Amino acid sequence: MTANRELFDGVLLGLAEKHTGGVPDLLTTIAEFLARKTDFFTGAGEEAWKKMLMDIFEPVGKKSLEAHKEKMLKKAQAELKRKEEQEKKKPKLDADQSGVTELTEEEANALQKELDAKKNATETPAPQPAKKKSEAVKPESGEELSKPIEKTGDEEDDKEVGKLMPNKGNGANMEKYSWTQTLQEVERKIHFKRDS
Repeated sequence: MTANRELFDGVLLGLAEKHTGGVPDLLTTIAEFLARKTDFFTGAGEEAWKKMLMDIFEPVGKKSLEAHKEKMLKKAQAELKRKEEQEKKKPKLDADQSGVTELTEEEANALQKELDAKKNATETPAPQPAKKKSEAVKPESGEELSKPIEKTGDEEDDKEVGKLMPNKGNGANMEKYSWTQTLQEVERKIHFKRDS
């Protein structure tokens, strides 16, 4: 019978789930059952049933505590190992990289010129070829080009400033194409110039 202890786990778990008072409530039910249906408490005397309980509960308790300690030790070791691996993965900064480098005046001036040149290159857009006035105002579709929204007095509309004003079809008219949209579809028209 000792080999099949786990055979009763389902029955005992069901019994434990019905006891809202937890383990003390379950043990009370078992003790009351033994008192009502057996001679466990009265058959051999008070010292005998106390010794029997201690002989059963002490080894099981010790075994459970040892298993718990071993589990916690393994968990702590795994956590330590995980932290060590994370530390290895972190990039290590060299002393040269994290230090302050002094520059001579010539090097500082050269660096400043380089930074200014990069800044000017990003701020100044490339020159666009000159366009005919009629071409810039109206694409071949005949409608006006979409213009950026200018500042309005409404706070909600202020976040729209700078975006293109939508055309009649809730799209936009650009130089070489226009587009419209509905909830079901998007229509794009590309305008080609005919050589004649």
